[in-house]
Amino acid sequence: MQDLWQRIEKQLRGLGSAGSFGAPASEDSILAAEAVLGVELPEDLRASLAIHNGDAMKKLDGGAWQSDGPFAHMELLSAGAMVSEWEVWQETIGKEGLEPQPEGPVKALWWNPRWIPVTVIAGSTWHHCVDLAPAPGGRIGQVIEIVDDDSWRRVVAPSFRAFLEQIAADLNGGRYAIDDEGRLVHDSWT
Repeated sequence: MQDLWQRIEKQLRGLGSAGSFGAPASEDSILAAEAVLGVELPEDLRASLAIHNGDAMKKLDGGAWQSDGPFAHMELLSAGAMVSEWEVWQETIGKEGLEPQPEGPVKALWWNPRWIPVTVIAGSTWHHCVDLAPAPGGRIGQVIEIVDDDSWRRVVAPSFRAFLEQIAADLNGGRYAIDDEGRLVHDSWT
């Protein structure tokens, strides 16, 4: 995992991206998150958190915190933020929704407590989640995309490492541009 993060960081520096990733998560913070979530996180996700515990955060006027990561439309979550987003789904959003329309080996559920959010997309309740209870044909630890106001659920990568590998490939392939604030915007957003 260290080699993959070094590649991503080098590509970000080469593009001149603003923002950064967080400091490493401690083993205690990962274990605390697992205890609340009631799961053991996949080894690739644990290894990633031990390198970067999500995006760096900055304190705003008034005391609120905001992601200071390099991507304009995607926040990589810390272990604590994964728990917070999961709790929101558990307590409110996940109670009911549209009839799910899964693409690929994702269970046809509105919400599954074994879907662990790892990103927030566009500052909303649109997430990439590590799927720890896939449908037949899926892989434990596959990354899926879910959103609270749409019925689709889809597999985007077979593992968290593969998810990061795709980001690295897209960075290397010129699929990101720098916006006015120095953040990276994927060409699928433009």
